[in-house]
Amino acid sequence: MQNKQVDAIVADLPTAYYLTAAELDGATIAGQFQPDTGKQEEFGLLLSKGSELTPCVSAAVDALAADGSLRSSRRSG
Repeated sequence: MQNKQVDAIVADLPTAYYLTAAELDGATIAGQFQPDTGKQEEFGLLLSKGSELTPCVSAAVDALAADGSLRSSRRSG
């Protein structure tokens, strides 16, 4: 966008908030799509196989699940 090669992007709302607040000068959120099913969005994490970050990320997700910040934690190892 800053190089004037892209006019718009579609992103999940948390990412859109971050992009407009911290990454892209003059950017605005033009709209929001509501899920048709009434269900909350679900997010996942993907790391390279054998990543040194895996234990740290797993511990963070487990802590969020343990303290109730996550209603459910779906992870495959």
